[in-house]
Amino acid sequence: MRAGFLPRFEPRGQPSLALSIASPVIALLLTALLAAVLFVALGKDPWRGLSVFFIEPLSGWRPASEVLLKATPLVLCALGLSLCYRSNIWNVGAEGQFLLGAIAAGGMALWLGGPQGALGGLAAGVGPLAALAGRPLQLPLVLLAGVAGGGTFLLVGLLELVEVAADGAVDAFDEFEQLGPGEAARCAVDGLDEG
Repeated sequence: MRAGFLPRFEPRGQPSLALSIASPVIALLLTALLAAVLFVALGKDPWRGLSVFFIEPLSGWRPASEVLLKATPLVLCALGLSLCYRSNIWNVGAEGQFLLGAIAAGGMALWLGGPQGALGGLAAGVGPLAALAGRPLQLPLVLLAGVAGGGTFLLVGLLELVEVAADGAVDAFDEFEQLGPGEAARCAVDGLDEG
């Protein structure tokens, strides 16, 4: 690599349809290949190891329901993040929001009735309508507690962002005060032209 060479990135006009379809397939194949190499390195049968990951979870209703049980929180976090990214907002605290939301929702469920409440009735095999018949507000309150718990974690990051922005604004005002009247007016006009 010669000195002073920097790669130049250019945005694509149109994403490649073939590459957008092939990318997940390539990623899955590379993952399976690397996993097989690791199994061989550990002295294990790679076909048996890969079947545990790819075949057995879909071999019946019970394993498939367990996959869905584990995947649902991840899908919900991914949907929330995709909404943030589509609106040009970066959210790097999804895991913490999920955990605090789960803690708050679980705490609310226990506070409202514990294992004997509506959610405990669901676990005992009572139908969902029968379990919630005596406590129609329990499920909405648990959901609201989960939203509030996740929102609390978001609020922590938001307050830090506001503090950083406020510090930057104070610094900008300090620099602005040090300018003479003509320079201040020119900076203000230049700033309007750039924005």
